[in-house]
Amino acid sequence: QAYDLVGKIRDDRPLHAYEHWLANFDIVQPGERRLIDRLLTRWGNLPRVCLHLVNGGDEAARQRTLASIAALCYPTTHITVLEQLPAAGRPADEWQWAIPVGAELAPAALVWLAHQLRQTPDAKWIYGDHDLLDEKGKRHSPAFKPDWNETLLHSQNYIGWCGLWREQGTAAIPQDGADSYRGWLQLAHQLAPQDIAHIPALLMHVPDTLPQQDGYETLASLLQDLPVGVTLESAPHGICRWRWPLPAELPRVS
Repeated sequence: QAYDLVGKIRDDRPLHAYEHWLANFDIVQPGERRLIDRLLTRWGNLPRVCLHLVNGGDEAARQRTLASIAALCYPTTHITVLEQLPAAGRPADEWQWAIPVGAELAPAALVWLAHQLRQTPDAKWIYGDHDLLDEKGKRHSPAFKPDWNETLLHSQNYIGWCGLWREQGTAAIPQDGADSYRGWLQLAHQLAPQDIAHIPALLMHVPDTLPQQDGYETLASLLQDLPVGVTLESAPHGICRWRWPLPAELPRVS
């Protein structure tokens, strides 16, 4: 009986299926939308965001992506949508997000960005969680990510497409998954850990038909100077395995 009572509290429910979790925690209710509008008005000085549609896709997929952008709980005056590579660099401090055609943004995605920047105003790279969309539009396979972990990034592209960076006049817009991974690795090399922030919320829904990139190929092309004795190997699911040398005499473990 006590468990049933606790389970009725919104922030502590037994997990039966992902769609039940989404219904309880992920839907923006009308009252919450009005609260968001008031918060954004109160905050002021909201970040400007440029959304780049990349990676091809058919017209139906394009329209789904554009519909999700139109449904964002964020002032349209602070959003730019580009479907071609910009002829010149974007304005300094504008936030850039490469969106593969067919992906959908969560209605509160940019609200979370604005909220995060109130907590970490000097951040230069922010990433969030995402899940996948099947061919019928059903969401599944959420990727709830850890806070910044460079070691993990050197084994797999755990950021995926769900990352934004502050324009510094140097970053190219990724056009596919390999480009995206390469860009994150370069940012990881350039930035300090305090420049990177993680938003623990689902910001994006990515089609599960997008090809999975082999992290080994991308890493092997970038990491030329490995520690002595270390080798890289391709592993399942796009993971790159690091093999570290063991000492000649192994310690005993009981």
